[in-house]
Amino acid sequence: MTKMKTKFKVGDRCKCLHPYAYRREEPFIIVGICNKFLSSNGIIRAAYVIQYDDGKYDAIPIENEGGYEMRPLREGV
Repeated sequence: MTKMKTKFKVGDRCKCLHPYAYRREEPFIIVGICNKFLSSNGIIRAAYVIQYDDGKYDAIPIENEGGYEMRPLREGV
């Protein structure tokens, strides 16, 4: 198993800052990190596996792998 250096960790609550993100800036929790995620355009890249408050899952490519900029949220924000 390869260890990746990532800016965010499993359990971090964040939001995406990209205006065209699938769910805009809706907050989510990082529930996993996958180093072999197959994107919709057929490229294998590292991605954060995320879960939104309604229980739905998604994946966001890690920033240096072509992903979106994200920001951590603090409690009560």
